[in-house]
Amino acid sequence: MNHYAESGPPQTIYIGGGTPTALNERQFERLFQAVRKYLFHPALKEFTVEANPENLNEAKLEIMKRYGVTRLSIGVQTFDDRLLKTIGRAHQSDDAERAVRLAQRHGFDNITVDLMFALPGQTESSLHDSMERALRLGTPHISIYSLQLEPKTIFYNRMKSGSLRLPGEDIEADMFGQIILELGRHGLHHYEISNFAKPGFEGIHNSLYWRNEEYYGIGAGAHGYVNGIRYANAGPIKNILTVFEKTVIHDVRSMQ
Repeated sequence: MNHYAESGPPQTIYIGGGTPTALNERQFERLFQAVRKYLFHPALKEFTVEANPENLNEAKLEIMKRYGVTRLSIGVQTFDDRLLKTIGRAHQSDDAERAVRLAQRHGFDNITVDLMFALPGQTESSLHDSMERALRLGTPHISIYSLQLEPKTIFYNRMKSGSLRLPGEDIEADMFGQIILELGRHGLHHYEISNFAKPGFEGIHNSLYWRNEEYYGIGAGAHGYVNGIRYANAGPIKNILTVFEKTVIHDVRSMQ
């Protein structure tokens, strides 16, 4: 972080990727102490943190408030418990609602609910119900992404073997049209491919990508874009730690 801080203060900070709320409270606070020391400054325009419903609690919300977080991205995915089980999520729909309500009670009014569509076995009716439940929570922003299958993943292998059936392209297109209409009717305008917001609550960090502006990626597997070059850090973190441990052991032996 110190290396990146030398290039000047950032406009935005976005902590995500591996979902930081998976850390325990002590680890969580250490992360924010490092961010405050090297990156945070009073003129920061936006400070977003991703959270999962099953491990977002009062202690972590208080830590985020204390360290200046201004926006939460909560990974609900769907309010259909059957689909949550299918995609291997650790929470249920009621947990997701409780997490959003808890964040609101702690003073977070800039919250985005992350949803997914074109899930295995998802119907347009199920999608409608998830959007309705998300809208009832009153968050000013909803992100909604289609399921993307990457090679060598469990879902990809199941699809190739025929044990997993996804909605066809026509159904996926119909679902996306349904999303635009329903969210638009509730005052969330479609400002970016997968993002919908009430006026004034558009994600600043996400918008930087679409304006081709620079950003640094810090941490295992993170992506960045600097001087016209896109880069990706090595990952997963387990591999990096293994290399680090071997390097440290080698250095110690060399000194001996």
